[in-house]
Formats: sequence, structure tokens, C-alpha cells
Amino acid sequence: MGEQRFSMTFEEAARPFDIAGSTDLGLLVVHGFTSTPGSMLELAQALNTAGGWTAALPLLPAHGTVWTDLNKVRWQDWEAAVEAAYQALAKRCKRVAVVGLSLGGALTLNLATKHPELAGLVLVNHLIFFDDIRVPFAPLIRLLLPGVPAVAGDIKAPGVKEPAYAMTPTGGVDECRKLVNQLKPQVAGLKMPVLIFKSKEDHVVPLRSATWTLDQLASPKKELIWLDNSYHVATMDYDLGRIAQESAKFLHSL
Repeated sequence: MGEQRFSMTFEEAARPFDIAGSTDLGLLVVHGFTSTPGSMLELAQALNTAGGWTAALPLLPAHGTVWTDLNKVRWQDWEAAVEAAYQALAKRCKRVAVVGLSLGGALTLNLATKHPELAGLVLVNHLIFFDDIRVPFAPLIRLLLPGVPAVAGDIKAPGVKEPAYAMTPTGGVDECRKLVNQLKPQVAGLKMPVLIFKSKEDHVVPLRSATWTLDQLASPKKELIWLDNSYHVATMDYDLGRIAQESAKFLHSL
């Protein structure tokens, strides 16, 4: 993997994508914090090829514009956008599974707490816990400092650049904190099939986000797959092929 891949500009990546399929299962594919749908596009394309599944990749509010916009939204705005995208996809497909990276993974779990009818969930380095000791103080920090250096772009493969903001908005971080805090007590009630991918070396989200979720889920069908050769943005990293292959196997089993 190198410079020939993921060659879209930020503007090209920062829009919703829709990939038509040929089966009754649709995939809602949700990108991460400060990122864009383009960071999930190759995975969605690979899954469409593998199973003929329709894939919808929404753009989360305050993403794909300028980073300061993320200091103006609430986590409920992201929740509403994912809900709207789900409802639109459910009108086209009899069944819907959801694939989410990082914040997109947290939003995937959040959607699942309201829709037990979901066919299944695929989580990639999803956000539940933070390692950064500053996060609990985000309500104060956001009042004093609008942004800090970017968390985006945690990719092992050389020459691959995530289409994401160059700064991390502190207000947006605070909203991520609020989202996962209200989500944690609800995870234990989820019973649909869940596949979790976790990079052993992730510089953004700690390993316990994956192990804790696996332990909490009430799903009779749940699995955690460790990724040996990717950092946080694994959907753009060396393990993309493995994620696509194992996800396709999981989706076929549904």
C-alpha cells in the first residue's frame, strides 16, 4: 500500500457516498471523528464487491467543512444524522447492518440501542474509552482553547493520508465524551450479532474499548479480531483487506 491508494482530495472525500447493491441487505457505513466518508469508501466498495450489498456512507454534521464547525454541534446532531441515514436505507433494503470506525463505531452502538432489529454491527477501533487524561476536563478546556493538534491520520502505511481535519476541536471532543458516557450503560442490552476489529497498536483509542464492549454485549454471536499491522484508521491501513474479508464472512453469515 502506498501513494497510489486513497488519492482523493479532502473535498472529494468530504461528501456522502452511495453504492448500489443487488441483495436485500444494506450497509450503513459511518466514518470517524474529524474525518470524512472517503476514509471508509474502499472498505464499502470491497464489501459491495464481496456480497452485492448496498452501502450508504453519510457525512456527519460539522465534518467535511472547517474544523471549527465541530465546536458548534452537539452529539445529538450526529445521532440524528445517523438515524436519518438508517431510515433512508431501511426504505431501500429489507435488512440493515452498520459498520462504524472510531466515533462512527460509538454512533453504531448508539443506533443499535434504539433499533434491535439491526441485522448486525461491525466495529473498527470504536470509541468507548479515552486514554488522554485531558478528556475529563474537556468541558473547561473547550471554553479556553478551541483546538489542539490533530488526532486524525494515525496510519501505519507510508504515503497514506486520511482526509480529515488538521486540528482536533475541543468542543467536539467534549461531545464525544458525552456520547460515550450516556452509551456505556446501554451496551449490555444489545443482542444482535457483533464483529469487533481492534488494532493492537492504536494511538487514539485504548484497547479496552474493544475488550470491554465484547464482555458487555449480550449478543450470542460476537467476536473480537485483533489487527496486527494497522494503527487507528485501519480502514485505510495495511489490514484493510483482512477487515473486508472477515466482515464479508460475518455479513454472509447473517
